Amino acid sequence: MAETQNDSSIWGASTLISHVRRSPHVSEVIRGLASGEKRVHLTGLRGSSIVFLIEAMRNALQKAVVICCPYEERARDVLSDFRTISGARSLLFPEKDIFPRRHETGENLSVRGERNYCLDKILQSEVEIVVTSILGFLEKTYPVDVLRTHRRTIHLGSAIDLDDLREQLVELGYEHNPVVEEVGQFAVRGAIIDLFDPSWEHPARIELLDDEVISIRTFDIDSQISTGDLDTVTVLPATGIPSDRISIEALRDRLEHLPVDGENIERIISEITHTRHSHLLQKYAPALGMNGALLDFFEKPPVLVFLDIEALNPSLEAIEKEMEFLSKRPGDGFPPLKLNEYLHPPDYYEAGSPCSVYSWELPVEGDIAGDADKPAFTQIRHGEAVVHFSTNSHPSIIGKADALSKAIRGLSSKGLSTYIYSESAAQRERLADMLDEDEALVHLPVGWITSGFLWDEAAMAVLTDHEIFNRILPRPRKPLKRRRFKGLQYEQLRLGDFVVHVDYGIGRFMGLEKVQVEGRETECLVLRYLGADRIFVPLDQMHLVEKYVGKEGIVPAIDRLGSTRWQRTKERTKRALEDVARELLNIYAAREIVEGHTFSADTQWQKELEAAFPFEETPHQLEATIDVKREMETVTPMDRLICGDVGYGKTEVAIRAAFKAVNDGKQVAVLVPTTILAMQHFKTFRERMEAFPVRVEMLSRFKSPTEQKKIVAHLAQGVVDVVIGTHRLLSKDVAFKDLGLVVVDEEHRFGVRSKEKLKQIKRSVDVLSLTATPIPRTLYMALSGLRQISVIDTPPRNRHPVKTEVVSFDEETIARAIMDEIGRGGQVFFVHNRVASIHPMQAFLEKLVPGVRFGVAHGQMKERELEGVILSFLERKFDVLVSTMIIESGLDFENVDTIIINRADKFGLAQLYQLRGRVGRRERQAYAYLLLPRYFSLSENARKRLRAMEEFEELGSGYRLAMRDLEIRGAGNVLGLEQHGHLVAVGFDLYCKMLKEAVEKLQGKTETTPPQCRIEATIRSFLPDWYVEDQDERMALYRRLAGCGTLDELDAIQAEIKDRFGDFPREALNLLDLTRAKLHATEIGIERIRLGSGEVVLDFLKNRHLSAQQCSQLAETFQGRVLFKSGKAFSVTIYGGMEDDDPALESEHALAAVKKLLKLAYDFDKKGISPARR
Repeated sequence: MAETQNDSSIWGASTLISHVRRSPHVSEVIRGLASGEKRVHLTGLRGSSIVFLIEAMRNALQKAVVICCPYEERARDVLSDFRTISGARSLLFPEKDIFPRRHETGENLSVRGERNYCLDKILQSEVEIVVTSILGFLEKTYPVDVLRTHRRTIHLGSAIDLDDLREQLVELGYEHNPVVEEVGQFAVRGAIIDLFDPSWEHPARIELLDDEVISIRTFDIDSQISTGDLDTVTVLPATGIPSDRISIEALRDRLEHLPVDGENIERIISEITHTRHSHLLQKYAPALGMNGALLDFFEKPPVLVFLDIEALNPSLEAIEKEMEFLSKRPGDGFPPLKLNEYLHPPDYYEAGSPCSVYSWELPVEGDIAGDADKPAFTQIRHGEAVVHFSTNSHPSIIGKADALSKAIRGLSSKGLSTYIYSESAAQRERLADMLDEDEALVHLPVGWITSGFLWDEAAMAVLTDHEIFNRILPRPRKPLKRRRFKGLQYEQLRLGDFVVHVDYGIGRFMGLEKVQVEGRETECLVLRYLGADRIFVPLDQMHLVEKYVGKEGIVPAIDRLGSTRWQRTKERTKRALEDVARELLNIYAAREIVEGHTFSADTQWQKELEAAFPFEETPHQLEATIDVKREMETVTPMDRLICGDVGYGKTEVAIRAAFKAVNDGKQVAVLVPTTILAMQHFKTFRERMEAFPVRVEMLSRFKSPTEQKKIVAHLAQGVVDVVIGTHRLLSKDVAFKDLGLVVVDEEHRFGVRSKEKLKQIKRSVDVLSLTATPIPRTLYMALSGLRQISVIDTPPRNRHPVKTEVVSFDEETIARAIMDEIGRGGQVFFVHNRVASIHPMQAFLEKLVPGVRFGVAHGQMKERELEGVILSFLERKFDVLVSTMIIESGLDFENVDTIIINRADKFGLAQLYQLRGRVGRRERQAYAYLLLPRYFSLSENARKRLRAMEEFEELGSGYRLAMRDLEIRGAGNVLGLEQHGHLVAVGFDLYCKMLKEAVEKLQGKTETTPPQCRIEATIRSFLPDWYVEDQDERMALYRRLAGCGTLDELDAIQAEIKDRFGDFPREALNLLDLTRAKLHATEIGIERIRLGSGEVVLDFLKNRHLSAQQCSQLAETFQGRVLFKSGKAFSVTIYGGMEDDDPALESEHALAAVKKLLKLAYDFDKKGISPARR
């Protein structure tokens, strides 16, 4: 590959900008603006050519540029283009996500942070390109002085009054929390302040010595561990409206002139004063003095560029309609202000006399200013310059190598320099392979360009790989600030939670309590069993306790202490699991013996098929593909399971595997549980392989008997390469000429006979199984080595997060949501989870939106009737599916981008997440509306669930923490439903642990683990609650310390505790020292350590003792104050040297002696002089 042609995006772009400057029309625009022309109009700029022109103009004028687009999606595209072609600092100024429909919800702090960051960088003159939407451009924001006053910079070495800082953070809208788990929070722990400004990528930790800042560090939101050092941080407000007493009083005066009664005025004032992110604060922001404008923050007037002028006015009209809709909604006593109090007038920018450029999509002539009411940017006034460009759109190539080569040669013959942008280096390599010799005629930079164009006058052509291959371009996205997932883990125990103790069975967690254990004060878990019996579990035994996780909705039976029921339950489960493990091992062993087909390496056709994939592969998808191909190329038949949610790319992995098999002359069978899924896969496989001589057929009851007979005959003759079908494929009359690969989708949904037939097939051919239910890591580990598993849990990069709104059940809101979706050619799910009233709900909706076509689906319908409804919906024969929870999890409803969930408070978090996952599978923005009864009081748990759904819009594997029920379903799918009873009986985590032990036992891998050393001492050893305030955090740390297996692990935990909570108090140091002593002692064979008055006794295990050399060394170290005993077990006693009267201090002296002794013994052990074994 020619090195000079593989441009970095910026290098290639700078050359392109020099091409643009050659255009006489570009020079005309630049000259006009430089000479003082205030308004210039442009036409004829296709694709992303306008971005290249703006960059050339900015370079020439050396001025900041503000680009205004009709919608935010367009603004994000333009920003991404700039970040590819320009080295200048470019930022998005996003519109508030709460205006105007969402005034009843809280502000999205990630958006607030992005707005603040942009305004602050403009104020500091550190940004050259700002891109925004028309709404973002017109929205009122902070006055400049407010941001100047409320920003605070903290440097290393600066002095801080902690009380003043705490007070200021609250005033700026930050919420105090024991642990910082999301943006907008701060925590104070002794001399450590944790803070997460919404404008930061990561939270920061500030450490003080007295009042001096001695360290500023970033830290990871999940692990809470410091990750890097900083010299300075700038803290900006966490709310859009910093308020004080004067602005609050001004608000009161303003409200008295609105139709708001006195009681509601007081409620508004109270809520705004105490809840810094209240929706009322957003609703009445202008009355609090928020009347600043984006342009106010520039030191010098920037050049304004308005794009797609024809779309700006409709965008403004849509905003006005939104506001009108808001004002007409049923009154809640809090009326909105007028639109002009939220937005500046469209022509407000003209007061500053900036240079303005207007880009028109359609050709226009001068002076179309007929309507004085039109905004300034939708007019061409008399005498204003209009510059007509002549550019062309991206040529149509549709992924064909020949057509691409022909187009490139044609452009080259016209003297045009051709640049083809790829969104990734891997895609560029594929493109270069396809171009072969023609690669020398093009430049291949990597980067995002939204839309290609041809510009003859500038002698340049910009093409994009996503338009060549008709790929959906995954625009680079700035990741949203995440909430802490580790802090929400299922292991966290809440008062009253069911727990499983390995020895005592299922009980309930009743909290933490300080008790005396073996003479020392420590914290214990308190567990209650049947009959009010209680046990206290010391911290060093916390690994014996797990939170009970079973099937959602099933309440486990609590055990009675002293009963044999628990032991019998464990024995039954253990025997059942040994059977499962034996079967798995037998299948594994049988496959190892059989010799399968060794598939060839990838062909050129394989590369072309993969290059034509219309999406960008995710890392996990690529890993799964590589694993599948590697196994296919070995002699052992493949048996791999791929887990991943719908739309995460499992089918594409199967398509690539199938194509690889067909290239080797083998046939492929794709087995699916339903006729609808068969049809969907048939359509997908056929579309992906249509450019190649591959025959794809479908065998299901959607085919007539005659058609089925013909397909069966062609399978036997080898005419059909890939067949997709239901259990019909397993019929006796179906035979293959040369079957090489079987793809099984959702195997757990087949009947017993089908599964038995599958087992026979699996012995001799490669098998790829797909499932849409997630698989838990614990089960994954238990099965590792037995079944090959690939997990795809990274969502496609082009997916938009689903915009989620919690709203009251309101007819206008529902009608608007349905009509908006249908208006853009989409479809809607309306989830109503009560079969008894689902038809009345359908009738209500039909009356609400006449002319819209509705269908109904629920679990009590006959199978064929239900399939018919789902199929009709997939074929777009109706617009809205009114359904219960049975929306098919395996199907991809790609045209559905709005879901309305009625009585959302009745669903669990996992259910809500799964339902919302049914939409948002395309590049289009998707919406989820969670409906609640009007004036309905929510429980605290329901409120938290709905808030989590609204805030967790971003996709990601962290959601697995809220999906335990789905994971258990996934476990059932992998192991078989007959295991479900045992799983419920002992809890999911113990079940997986027992399965792992059963597998290892049958494999002969079991190792005898020495018993942990016990320490008896009167030492206060715990984490004081003033040191680690949050009980969940304390328990998590206790659990990790109890489960510590190595000194390296302990060192890491100790460093983390010091990093997060500061210097250790005595009790915490004792806890760490005891844990260290226990690890040392367990490794060298000590069963028990007793720290008594004036002596330390070390009791060894029966088969362990010290060597003569070790005994001599110890006697010398402790000056003869050592007694060695040998009998049934070896022991060492150290006397004296502990003169203090305080028993606690005495024990601490003893602990020092133990540490000294253990270190000596441990060092001997590490040098290879292990304690002798009898």
